[in-house]
Amino acid sequence: QPSPGWRIETKPRDLELCIPTALPAYSAILHSPLATKHSRMVYVEAENRPRHGEDAIDYLMLGFVAGGDRVLKMPGHERWSIGVQCFDGRLYLNGHFADTIMTRGFKPGQRIGIGLNFTIGDHGGRQTQGNVGTGVTSSSIVVEVFVTSDGETIWSRKMYELLKRHEGLSDQGWEGLHDLYAAVGTMGEANVDVLLEKNHWKY
Repeated sequence: QPSPGWRIETKPRDLELCIPTALPAYSAILHSPLATKHSRMVYVEAENRPRHGEDAIDYLMLGFVAGGDRVLKMPGHERWSIGVQCFDGRLYLNGHFADTIMTRGFKPGQRIGIGLNFTIGDHGGRQTQGNVGTGVTSSSIVVEVFVTSDGETIWSRKMYELLKRHEGLSDQGWEGLHDLYAAVGTMGEANVDVLLEKNHWKY
């Protein structure tokens, strides 16, 4: 069992479940590039570790949730969450489909990772709904989403690029103004290791 990290084992009849970390991977107070003047990356990997060498995962979402509220659905399937479906590569943002990524399936022993990069930059000075009236503008924080397979980046997009490509998408919760927690969503049988620390990643 990796340490620090999780071993998740669920049964075929288990219902939809989302498991967030207890502590944030990104703290809006401690890690915001506006405060530190440095970029910040958050990232998590999951490795398919089926029992008896068989592909024993029904459904697995890997991602992040924003804020400290209780999460009821898979990461990406409700507001203030983002997640990638490890098998078919579908990326969801705040309850909406955002893109499809060639994850090459999720074979035994394979690792899928998802991360967010927060950097100081400019994306047109757009002020989002999430920070209107707060007295804080996030126009100088650029957020990049990326996905890896076995340590190699296979897809990346700036958040504002996703918003331009898909009408109705919202980046609420992802402006760099909220705490972010790594999260894993399962439904049915799953046997995976979740790696939370850099020295255990393939990336």
